Amino acid sequence: MRERKPRSGAPTKIDGKIKAKIPCLLVQASRRQIKMDSQSLADKLVEMEVVNSISNMTVQRVLKKNELKPCVTGGLKTAHSAG
Repeated sequence: MRERKPRSGAPTKIDGKIKAKIPCLLVQASRRQIKMDSQSLADKLVEMEVVNSISNMTVQRVLKKNELKPCVTGGLKTAHSAG
């Protein structure tokens, strides 16, 4: 088995708790029929003091890994509901 080398670059800023909060915020917004893009979600996480700072690209990566896509209509599409 290969030994893992230390990751280069800056250490990750978000943990599992923060990663779990992003889809929750998106689902809550869709229930209230509020459109939220990745920048709005990042701003909301900072506003709620979940993180000191987070980029919209980090939010986009989390959404992509969870197969979540904010819809133009304000709803929520997942890989399972797309069609």
